[in-house]
Amino acid sequence: ITLAIAIKLEQLLRRAAVFTLLTRTGDHDLVQGEPAAHRQREDLQRRAALVNGSGAHVFVSLHANSFPSPVWSGAQVFYLDGEEPSRRLAEAIQQSLAAKLGPNRRQARPADLLVLRDVEVPAALVEVGFLSNPEEERRLQDPEYQWRVAEAIAEGIFAFLTAQYAEEQTSRGRPAGRRGGL
Repeated sequence: ITLAIAIKLEQLLRRAAVFTLLTRTGDHDLVQGEPAAHRQREDLQRRAALVNGSGAHVFVSLHANSFPSPVWSGAQVFYLDGEEPSRRLAEAIQQSLAAKLGPNRRQARPADLLVLRDVEVPAALVEVGFLSNPEEERRLQDPEYQWRVAEAIAEGIFAFLTAQYAEEQTSRGRPAGRRGGL
């Protein structure tokens, strides 16, 4: 599910001339031959290294949530506490998810997660929904709903990048939206 959403998100971002790099393009991890106990940690470390070596401006990691009780639902975005640009990225995506996917009282929240800790750019981890909720699991398997999720994430990324660009221009003493010239 998350790979399908990531591929759709990549298409949307590329249409807007945003270069993207997926940390995986198939249903596999980045670790081969490691014992199961070390596999997940090594996979996350390799993803962070790939991001750090790519020249990326932002990192968005997609996941699907699960909980023992089926009553929980809703997409939620996490960021590393104390990282202000990451908080703004997460909040922009969270706001867009709530607006495009329907009522959702969840807020972007800080989380101390390896995949967020080890990257050197603004980073957000998006839980696209709960697979443990039968209704949400059904929606997440629907390709049209996956497009809506991807569109919401893309809009959040665009909002963040636009605000960050405006902030950079203002800090350089240029009005946002105008290029220097004669």
